[in-house]
Amino acid sequence: MGKSLMRFAVRRRWNLGLLTAAVALLVVSYGAYRLTLHRAEFFSGWILFGGVLLLALHNLRTRVTMYPIGAASVWLQFHVYVGLLVIVAFVMHVGLHLPDGLLERLLAASFVAVAATGVLGLYWSRRLPDRLTHRGEEVIFERIPAFMAQLRRQAENAVVS
Repeated sequence: MGKSLMRFAVRRRWNLGLLTAAVALLVVSYGAYRLTLHRAEFFSGWILFGGVLLLALHNLRTRVTMYPIGAASVWLQFHVYVGLLVIVAFVMHVGLHLPDGLLERLLAASFVAVAATGVLGLYWSRRLPDRLTHRGEEVIFERIPAFMAQLRRQAENAVVS
Protein backbone atom coordinates (compact mmCIF):
# COMPACT_ATOMS: atom_id res chain seq x y z
CA MET A 1 0.00 0.00 0.00
CA GLY A 2 1.33 3.44 -0.94
CA LYS A 3 2.35 6.02 1.59
CA SER A 4 -0.45 8.39 0.65
CA LEU A 5 -3.06 5.66 1.09
CA MET A 6 -1.67 4.76 4.51
CA ARG A 7 -1.73 8.42 5.54
CA PHE A 8 -5.33 8.64 4.28
CA ALA A 9 -6.35 5.55 6.26
CA VAL A 10 -4.66 6.84 9.41
CA ARG A 11 -6.27 10.26 8.95
CA ARG A 12 -9.70 8.70 8.42
CA ARG A 13 -9.34 6.55 11.57
CA TRP A 14 -8.18 9.59 13.52
CA ASN A 15 -11.11 11.70 12.27
CA LEU A 16 -13.64 8.94 12.99
CA GLY A 17 -12.17 8.56 16.47
CA LEU A 18 -12.53 12.29 17.07
CA LEU A 19 -16.11 12.18 15.76
CA THR A 20 -16.94 9.26 18.05
CA ALA A 21 -15.42 11.09 21.02
CA ALA A 22 -17.35 14.26 20.15
CA VAL A 23 -20.62 12.32 19.83
CA ALA A 24 -19.98 10.60 23.17
CA LEU A 25 -19.16 13.93 24.82
CA LEU A 26 -22.30 15.48 23.33
CA VAL A 27 -24.55 12.64 24.50
CA VAL A 28 -23.03 12.54 28.00
CA SER A 29 -23.18 16.32 28.44
CA TYR A 30 -26.77 16.37 27.15
CA GLY A 31 -27.72 13.64 29.64
CA ALA A 32 -25.95 15.47 32.45
CA TYR A 33 -27.74 18.70 31.56
CA ARG A 34 -31.08 16.88 31.61
CA LEU A 35 -30.30 15.65 35.14
CA THR A 36 -30.04 19.27 36.35
CA LEU A 37 -33.76 19.62 35.64
CA HIS A 38 -33.13 22.45 33.20
CA ARG A 39 -34.76 22.44 29.79
CA ALA A 40 -32.37 20.30 27.78
CA GLU A 41 -33.92 21.56 24.53
CA PHE A 42 -32.12 24.86 25.02
CA PHE A 43 -28.79 23.09 25.44
CA SER A 44 -29.23 20.95 22.33
CA GLY A 45 -30.68 23.90 20.43
CA TRP A 46 -27.63 26.06 21.08
CA ILE A 47 -25.34 23.17 20.15
CA LEU A 48 -27.34 22.76 16.95
CA PHE A 49 -27.21 26.48 16.19
CA GLY A 50 -23.45 26.64 16.75
CA GLY A 51 -22.94 23.57 14.57
CA VAL A 52 -24.96 25.08 11.74
CA LEU A 53 -22.87 28.26 11.99
CA LEU A 54 -19.70 26.18 11.78
CA LEU A 55 -21.10 24.44 8.71
CA ALA A 56 -21.82 27.81 7.12
CA LEU A 57 -18.13 28.68 7.45
CA HIS A 58 -17.41 26.17 4.67
CA ASN A 59 -19.52 28.23 2.29
CA LEU A 60 -17.59 31.33 3.34
CA ARG A 61 -14.29 29.50 2.74
CA THR A 62 -15.34 28.53 -0.80
CA ARG A 63 -16.22 32.14 -1.62
CA VAL A 64 -13.10 33.71 -0.11
CA THR A 65 -10.27 32.06 -2.00
CA MET A 66 -7.75 34.91 -2.00
CA TYR A 67 -6.76 34.53 1.65
CA PRO A 68 -4.63 31.55 2.74
CA ILE A 69 -7.01 30.18 5.39
CA GLY A 70 -6.27 26.50 4.96
CA ALA A 71 -6.64 23.90 2.27
CA ALA A 72 -10.09 23.36 0.82
CA SER A 73 -9.80 19.61 1.43
CA VAL A 74 -9.30 20.18 5.16
CA TRP A 75 -12.30 22.50 5.23
CA LEU A 76 -14.37 19.90 3.41
CA GLN A 77 -13.40 17.18 5.89
CA PHE A 78 -14.23 19.53 8.77
CA HIS A 79 -17.59 20.25 7.13
CA VAL A 80 -18.38 16.55 6.71
CA TYR A 81 -17.56 15.56 10.28
CA VAL A 82 -19.24 18.57 11.86
CA GLY A 83 -22.27 17.85 9.66
CA LEU A 84 -22.46 14.31 11.00
CA LEU A 85 -22.16 15.64 14.55
CA VAL A 86 -24.92 18.18 13.91
CA ILE A 87 -27.20 15.40 12.66
CA VAL A 88 -26.73 13.64 16.01
CA ALA A 89 -27.44 16.93 17.81
CA PHE A 90 -30.60 17.36 15.74
CA VAL A 91 -31.85 13.89 16.66
CA MET A 92 -31.17 14.66 20.33
CA HIS A 93 -32.93 18.02 20.03
CA VAL A 94 -36.06 16.83 18.22
CA GLY A 95 -36.17 13.26 19.42
CA LEU A 96 -37.74 10.58 17.30
CA HIS A 97 -41.17 12.18 17.12
CA LEU A 98 -42.79 14.68 14.78
CA PRO A 99 -42.64 18.28 16.04
CA ASP A 100 -45.92 19.86 17.18
CA GLY A 101 -46.29 23.24 15.48
CA LEU A 102 -46.25 24.18 11.81
CA LEU A 103 -43.08 26.29 12.12
CA GLU A 104 -41.30 23.50 13.99
CA ARG A 105 -42.32 21.00 11.32
CA LEU A 106 -41.10 23.30 8.54
CA LEU A 107 -37.77 23.84 10.31
CA ALA A 108 -37.36 20.12 10.96
CA ALA A 109 -38.29 19.23 7.38
CA SER A 110 -35.84 21.77 5.97
CA PHE A 111 -33.06 20.50 8.22
CA VAL A 112 -33.78 16.88 7.29
CA ALA A 113 -33.82 17.81 3.59
CA VAL A 114 -30.50 19.66 3.81
CA ALA A 115 -28.90 16.90 5.88
CA ALA A 116 -30.19 14.21 3.50
CA THR A 117 -28.83 16.03 0.46
CA GLY A 118 -25.52 16.46 2.27
CA VAL A 119 -25.25 12.75 3.10
CA LEU A 120 -26.39 11.82 -0.42
CA GLY A 121 -23.90 14.26 -1.94
CA LEU A 122 -21.13 12.80 0.21
CA TYR A 123 -22.06 9.29 -0.92
CA TRP A 124 -22.20 10.30 -4.58
CA SER A 125 -18.93 12.22 -4.44
CA ARG A 126 -17.19 9.17 -2.99
CA ARG A 127 -18.81 6.47 -5.16
CA LEU A 128 -19.54 7.96 -8.57
CA PRO A 129 -16.00 8.93 -9.66
CA ASP A 130 -14.78 5.37 -9.12
CA ARG A 131 -17.76 3.91 -10.97
CA LEU A 132 -17.33 6.38 -13.84
CA THR A 133 -13.65 5.48 -14.08
CA HIS A 134 -14.45 1.79 -14.47
CA ARG A 135 -17.30 2.46 -16.90
CA GLY A 136 -15.18 3.56 -19.81
CA GLU A 137 -13.92 6.65 -21.55
CA GLU A 138 -14.07 9.98 -19.75
CA VAL A 139 -16.63 12.31 -21.26
CA ILE A 140 -15.34 15.83 -21.70
CA PHE A 141 -17.99 18.53 -21.70
CA GLU A 142 -17.08 19.84 -25.15
CA ARG A 143 -17.39 16.35 -26.65
CA ILE A 144 -20.93 15.68 -25.38
CA PRO A 145 -22.60 16.71 -28.70
CA ALA A 146 -20.38 14.27 -30.60
CA PHE A 147 -21.25 11.48 -28.16
CA MET A 148 -24.95 12.32 -28.49
CA ALA A 149 -24.69 12.12 -32.29
CA GLN A 150 -22.89 8.79 -32.02
CA LEU A 151 -25.56 7.41 -29.69
CA ARG A 152 -28.29 8.70 -32.01
CA ARG A 153 -26.70 6.90 -34.99
CA GLN A 154 -26.38 3.69 -32.97
CA ALA A 155 -30.02 3.91 -31.91
CA GLU A 156 -31.17 4.56 -35.50
CA ASN A 157 -29.13 1.59 -36.74
CA ALA A 158 -30.60 -0.62 -34.03
CA VAL A 159 -34.14 0.45 -34.96
CA VAL A 160 -33.54 -0.07 -38.70
CA SER A 161 -32.01 -3.51 -38.22
